[in-house]
Amino acid sequence: MSAAPGAQGSKGGGDGRSVSARAEQLRRAVAAAKDAGQRARLHVQLAELLRARDVPAAREALRLATGEAPGLPAVTMAVLALVRTLPAKERIELLDELGAASAAPVPAWAAAVAEAHAELGAVALAAEAWLTLGRDERVPLYRRRVAARKAEERAGELAPETR
Repeated sequence: MSAAPGAQGSKGGGDGRSVSARAEQLRRAVAAAKDAGQRARLHVQLAELLRARDVPAAREALRLATGEAPGLPAVTMAVLALVRTLPAKERIELLDELGAASAAPVPAWAAAVAEAHAELGAVALAAEAWLTLGRDERVPLYRRRVAARKAEERAGELAPETR
C-alpha cells in the first residue's frame, strides 16, 4: 500500500524498547518520504505512538505534521485526540499555535478552542471564537451555521451589559 518503509505495522504496544525501535523506524521513514502528505501521516503515527509516554515529543510530531499537510484529516483528528488530554488553557495555546500555522482554518480546532474558553468560564471569548468561525467564508456553510447557533447560545449566557 505504501512505498515508504515503516509506514505500516503495529504501533508498538509492548515494552519501551519496542516502542523506541518503532519510533526510530518511523523517524527514518519520515526522513525517506518524498511526499508531504506521506510525511504528515508518518508524523501522525509517530505522535500516536509517543502520546502515552512522551507528550512533548507527540506535540512536536504533530507540529511537524501540521506543517507538512495542515488540512489532512489524519492530522486534524490526531491533534484533537492529543488536546483532549490537556488542560483547557494548554489546549487553547496549542490549537491557536497550530491554527496560526495552517493556511486554511480547521473548523474542528476552532470549535475546540471555543469549547475550551467556555470550560474556563470565558463565555465572551467562547462566543467570540464561535462568531469568528461563523463569519469565515472559507468554512463550509453548514459549519458556519452551527458556529452561529453556538455563538448565540454563549451570548445568552452573558450579562446584558456585556453583550
